[in-house]
Amino acid sequence: MGQDTDSVGWGQFLKGKNKYSSIALAGGVGLHAIDVYITISILPTIVKDIGGIQYYSLNTVLYIVASILGSALSSKLLAKSSPKKAFNTALLFFGTGSLLCCLAPSMIIMLIGRTIQGFGGGLLFALAYAMIRLLFEPKLWPRAMALISAMWGVATLTGPAIGGLFAEFGVWRAAFGSVVVLTVLYSFLTNIVLKKFDQENTSGVSSKIPFVRLILLVLSVLTVSISSLDENPTKNILGILICALLFGTLAFLERGPSASRVLPTNSFKLGSPIFTIYAAMAFLVIGMQSEVFIPLFLQKIHLQTPFASGYIAALMAAGWSIASMFFSGLTKKEDISRIVLASPLIMLFGSITLSYFLPHATSSLIFIGAGLLFLGFGIGMGYPYLVTRLFMAIPEEEKELASASVTTSQLFFTSLGAALAGAIVNFNGISHAQTIEEYSYISKTLLFGFCLFPIVAIFFNYIVSKRINNEPV
Repeated sequence: MGQDTDSVGWGQFLKGKNKYSSIALAGGVGLHAIDVYITISILPTIVKDIGGIQYYSLNTVLYIVASILGSALSSKLLAKSSPKKAFNTALLFFGTGSLLCCLAPSMIIMLIGRTIQGFGGGLLFALAYAMIRLLFEPKLWPRAMALISAMWGVATLTGPAIGGLFAEFGVWRAAFGSVVVLTVLYSFLTNIVLKKFDQENTSGVSSKIPFVRLILLVLSVLTVSISSLDENPTKNILGILICALLFGTLAFLERGPSASRVLPTNSFKLGSPIFTIYAAMAFLVIGMQSEVFIPLFLQKIHLQTPFASGYIAALMAAGWSIASMFFSGLTKKEDISRIVLASPLIMLFGSITLSYFLPHATSSLIFIGAGLLFLGFGIGMGYPYLVTRLFMAIPEEEKELASASVTTSQLFFTSLGAALAGAIVNFNGISHAQTIEEYSYISKTLLFGFCLFPIVAIFFNYIVSKRINNEPV
């Protein structure tokens, strides 16, 4: 990573031999991401048609849990088959789940479809990171990761509009049907791009599935997610403690010798480069999850429409995508070190700006939008380089696990952050809030509380930054 040139241009990444690889990488992540936001937009219409409003939140919970399982198992799938077959398996699950959702006569069948779809989506997302290592040379990895971030930004901006269009015309089943068609078309592309990787894996890496560890991981997510829905602070705290206990047990098992892991070796070893990078990623990702309630606060405090509030909130994702695309081509270690260090500082600035202006009904939406943009911009600057450093720090014999662990950890941190945000707003009585003043107080508590995460991230990013500076050229 210490080349003489200042940056690697997008031309090197999007042209020549890398062109179709880039399209395949963007297509898989885009397919998964757009589906997420389309589904969120059409869920009210689905419930109105087939019922099951009592299971509304389970559509998201089961999808996320299944995605975490899929991402965690992707390394085992790669250890047992070729990359081409692994992608075909992921697309089979994703397409089958989408088809079930399309044909679902009841919410129970819809939930089964969403679970299968989520499992395939988790596999697909994790395999995208595996594709980066397979198809691109190391100097292009940050560009590839920036492309993944950009596709999530595109999905955030287009998914709700596409889903809203299907919902407006009352053809929500066609939304899932279109996903099925896109899945089939994408499978043809990946089979062409990955044709040269059609050989079975012969690395000798264990393909044993760590059932106990996966159960601990899933239960920790479910526990904190379910407890965060309750207004009782005792139950909120109990859920967080149980989650910590389950995750602590997982960490204890992962620290011991094992041929079958959920995360790479030394992920839980305090002070190790891998632990430090994961910690930096964790606090950056968790620090963004106040976004779950941003549209609600915009509607209740600033009297914005659901459509407008959704797109104002999307500025955070737009900031992430813009920063990733703009800064991802750096190759000089000094420049990368500065970007990694600046990342949580910019994020903290955005977080403080948002915390100050959003709770006040008289604040200009321009300042609120700027806060959201800076918050996303901050994480978008440094995240691709943290993932790149993680890939470089993980031993070659765990390369499949490295790809899976990025997605598994990101989904886990996202779920944990969203659950913590839910616990804070429920603790402050959001279900009983009626006035602008009440919503203002709740938003202020949540947003200022979440400023803590980029502050802690500064410490871990500083350590990563120093290590980058000390790397040999």
